[in-house]
Amino acid sequence: MKTAPTTEKTGMPLTRGELAKRSSTHFETLRYYEQRGLIRPSFRDSSNYRRYREEDVARLAFIAKAKDLGFTLKEIAAVLELHDLEDAGCRGLGEKAAVKIQEIDQQIATLQRQRALLERVKRCAPLEEAACDCNIMENIDQLGNGCGCG
Repeated sequence: MKTAPTTEKTGMPLTRGELAKRSSTHFETLRYYEQRGLIRPSFRDSSNYRRYREEDVARLAFIAKAKDLGFTLKEIAAVLELHDLEDAGCRGLGEKAAVKIQEIDQQIATLQRQRALLERVKRCAPLEEAACDCNIMENIDQLGNGCGCG
């Protein structure tokens, strides 16, 4: 039989509201994370309220940090599953971090190409001037080589 998790302050298990407060996570976010399988109550009390462990505060801190690093909730769930099942979360996180770095590098390259293209467009004659006969719709294919404005 599972024993009730306790908090350091009261010796009682954490309610969802207490967990939200302790982890600085919105109450509805906790509900969403539970639906996605990222957290789960350790038991329900006699009133059928969900009760959480102190360790869930740290779990939520991990989720927040992983999100800040650019991991999706699906990726985070996969790492947490590895951690829960095999205690291999660090290895799983390292592998996912390598993949995430490649994705970020690709995004950076795309953004650099977009920026360079926008710099070319910016150098074109001002498109809002009435004297400009540049038809951006007709010349969109030429933007990679300059805007096509005389």
